[in-house]
Amino acid sequence: GSTSFGKGSVQTIVELDEGYGLKVTTARYYTPSGRSIQAKGIEPDITLKNISLENEKEDSVLGDTKESDLNGHLEVEDPSQLSDKEIVTAQESKKVEENEKVIKKLKKDYFVHEATNLLKALTVLNR
Repeated sequence: GSTSFGKGSVQTIVELDEGYGLKVTTARYYTPSGRSIQAKGIEPDITLKNISLENEKEDSVLGDTKESDLNGHLEVEDPSQLSDKEIVTAQESKKVEENEKVIKKLKKDYFVHEATNLLKALTVLNR
């Protein structure tokens, strides 16, 4: 990864009159060894440059896995044979769309790409 942002404090907002507020530092973050991360961040064990995956194959991070490749996947059904409970609601459909947006972003995230490659390599080594 890359060095974290370095926010090593917690602010609490004290509400004042007329919609004003005052941020007060109420706590600080420390590593388990007692080191402050304020304005320094955490250095990763493995450093990666943040590069763009725009030119990479879009499905490279999550592989070529499809729904039909998964154990226990749902079979195609005739919608006219489904009960009201089985029909996907608009709200559930929106959740699916949001998940797809997240997956699309993850596919372009270099750190996720490299972490996935590492996990794949560890899987192979542990066989």
